[in-house]
Amino acid sequence: MGRWLLLGSLAALVGILVGAAKLSAGSFSLVGLMTISVAVIAVSVSASRLTMRRDGPRGLLAQSFHYFSRPSTGTLDRKAIEALQKSESAWKGEALERNTNRWCRVLSEEEVRDAIAAVTHAETALLRGGASLSSLRLADFPLNALAKVVQECKRELKGVRGLGFILLRGLPLDRWSESQAELFFWGLGMHLGVPGAQNNNGDLLGHVIDLGGDPDKDRQFKTNVKIDLHCDAADVVGLLCLHPSRKGTGLSSLVSSVSVLCKLWEEQGDSETVSVLQQSRFHLDTRGSGGINFFTLPVVAYSHTGEVKTFWHSEYFRSWVQYPDAPRQKDSAAVAALDAWDEIAERPGFQLHMELQRGDIQLVNNHVVVHARTAYDDTGMEHKRHLLRLWLSLDEEAGAERASVRNRVSRFLSTLRLLTSFVRGKIRRRLLRKAESRKGCEEYG
Repeated sequence: MGRWLLLGSLAALVGILVGAAKLSAGSFSLVGLMTISVAVIAVSVSASRLTMRRDGPRGLLAQSFHYFSRPSTGTLDRKAIEALQKSESAWKGEALERNTNRWCRVLSEEEVRDAIAAVTHAETALLRGGASLSSLRLADFPLNALAKVVQECKRELKGVRGLGFILLRGLPLDRWSESQAELFFWGLGMHLGVPGAQNNNGDLLGHVIDLGGDPDKDRQFKTNVKIDLHCDAADVVGLLCLHPSRKGTGLSSLVSSVSVLCKLWEEQGDSETVSVLQQSRFHLDTRGSGGINFFTLPVVAYSHTGEVKTFWHSEYFRSWVQYPDAPRQKDSAAVAALDAWDEIAERPGFQLHMELQRGDIQLVNNHVVVHARTAYDDTGMEHKRHLLRLWLSLDEEAGAERASVRNRVSRFLSTLRLLTSFVRGKIRRRLLRKAESRKGCEEYG
């Protein structure tokens, strides 16, 4: 852990504890608010320092702040929408289903041989330098023929200039053990971006498999139920199919959130709906991630340089009301925006459906594409449906995006707003637990 993260975390801990203590005592004093503000700034500094690192995996919070801190410096008007409609990212599923070569990249024999050689080289590096995937560096996973594939992936995953997703097909899983498949997936991820944690435990390589979890309480990848359209809290989510489900079930569905936004503007551009989507009025249920119940954020962020970034998770945008610390007042405009977005995304022609095969890798940019899964059944099969999952943070914006001072300031302010919401969530949860503990003591006494 770097010194900036350590110092920031210590300052944040002190600030949150002192501020929460004062607030929990009913003293909404300037000192209490200032200590919380100092904590927010301390975490902001440490998080920003950490997100600039390129030499190792990111923690859950650092990755989440990197993903959710999006510059919002532009105005979504007719001119902006028309430009987005012409971008590669504004696709329709019905058109891409007729043109699979546009998004499905089958590996050549030379590229497969390169993949095998890279895994062999990485295995030697693991034996020499340590037993964990996180100890690997780019030099430990050299690519030759596959370097071209990596560049193709980066182009498709780069903002509105690509489709926002790509499917790689033809990995030699029959020649690899599961650990070797994990090694290749991790190595490919390092060449694309920075791998990051997927939960509070710091797991870097997830296993999507039915563990019999409760879909109302647990994260849904542990179940076999249908998962509605959503995004994950990282720039890119990757899935490697080790074993598919029974044919015709567990289909992967993708929708261009850029196309949904453009259609919504066409139909309701003069209404409050589009402007509401750009405001921090949406509460996201974290299902326990980050140690809070929920936090607030906007759905859409649009930059004056022409980039749009969206986040969507309709179910988690609605389920936060279950918590005792949730605001009682209903935001009818936000609910109307949720309903409008969902209705368009579910229309015929918007979704692209694909059946993942053994050896497929699907890579999706969570800023411009939402994904879903149909329910599946793997009972009686030799192997349960099993996918590996990787979350990646991409390099900071290049060109005009990175050079724009306005965007950099806006990203910082976005980070600060998120951190403030995060700290408030920590305080709410602490006060709630304290009240529950006090109530329990009174009942026992």
